[in-house]
Amino acid sequence: MDAVDAAVDIPGLVELARLPGISRGELLADLTQADLTQAEPLQAVTTLRRERPDLSPTLASAVIAQRGYQAKAKALGALPEGGPWLTTEVGLEQASRPEVAEHRAATLAAAGVRAVVDTCAGIGMDSRAFLAAGLEVVAFERDPVTFEVCRANLEHAVEVFGGRAGIECTDSTEAGVIAAAVAALPSPVAVFVDPARRGAHRPVDGTRSRSERDKELWSPPWSFVEHIRDQFACIAVKTPPGFNPDAQWKAEWVAVGSSVVECALYSPPASKGAERTATILSDSNEWSLDFDIDAVRPTAFGLRGFLAEVHPVARRTGALAQICADAPNLAPVTDATMWITADSPEPASPALRWFEVLGFGSLDQVASMCQERGIERVALKTVESKRSQGDIRTRLGLADGDEYAIVVIAELRDYVLVRRMQQT
Repeated sequence: MDAVDAAVDIPGLVELARLPGISRGELLADLTQADLTQAEPLQAVTTLRRERPDLSPTLASAVIAQRGYQAKAKALGALPEGGPWLTTEVGLEQASRPEVAEHRAATLAAAGVRAVVDTCAGIGMDSRAFLAAGLEVVAFERDPVTFEVCRANLEHAVEVFGGRAGIECTDSTEAGVIAAAVAALPSPVAVFVDPARRGAHRPVDGTRSRSERDKELWSPPWSFVEHIRDQFACIAVKTPPGFNPDAQWKAEWVAVGSSVVECALYSPPASKGAERTATILSDSNEWSLDFDIDAVRPTAFGLRGFLAEVHPVARRTGALAQICADAPNLAPVTDATMWITADSPEPASPALRWFEVLGFGSLDQVASMCQERGIERVALKTVESKRSQGDIRTRLGLADGDEYAIVVIAELRDYVLVRRMQQT
């Protein structure tokens, strides 16, 4: 008996997941062409059932819901391109981004890993990436409906990438479950843990459920992760960006574009990387910096001719000191700021966004500079300001812009007028 067959009514999402991949793909593709998501959900379901009377009401509702998720995911870049990939509302929030999952899989493969036990598979995003990297996979998902979604997704992934993937509707924290899976796979085997870190209930305003800061309230809790580390040599763990790992882990903070999305942990045999790494993934390339967590922050320069805004993945991790150590022409403007300064906009790096300094002074003086230069729009870089951005904007009387900006630097009394340099 399948995981949800004990229930009287099979959820529509499970019906959809159990359809043959071709039928499921055609159904979702038909919906794309009909563009039914422009209508209200009930109207969209009615329209779909009029065109496809063979569909049950629950199945038609599931199809409409999936199309809504697909539209949201496309805007976020949160689901793989192509194919009848299924998700859930929670799955869309919690799954690894495709490029991050692929980066993790490549890290494990480069370390010589041949197979992975995915202990908290969710909708299967990481398992898909492991398959694409040529690794054999055994996945566990304890929620019956999410299990059906994951099974459908992995069946499609095997069709695309080949390889072998097994999935069980099981709680991987039960005694012996992971050990049995590891024993059945070709070694070396990595155990991957992605604890759920959000509460079960959404706030009344409909926003995402709150992130849980107490790691013992994660599911599974951090103590289980440490227990797994004591049992197996190759471990990979997905943690939030603000996580502070101990020295037993190799840690890689990963950003996609301008957002830091996770802190990826590896036991030493699971990664050939450095002890601490900051990585930026983008459409054009991948940038990484190995850094010494104890690197000494250089002495401040004071304001020079150019400013660099440091990427959050470097600001959060201590990699800023390493960036300056690797390029002696760089230093912070003051001892308290994250803004770096130099006499020329070098080096060019995805971790640095360069600005030319046009002038500095009091807010009124900077406003006069803007008027003299014919600048009508400015961005405000005021994270380090004690004065509210609204107050500054009102005093300036200038609209928001992109080419020019006013920067507030901690411990620097002057406001700084800058022009954004073109990235190369």
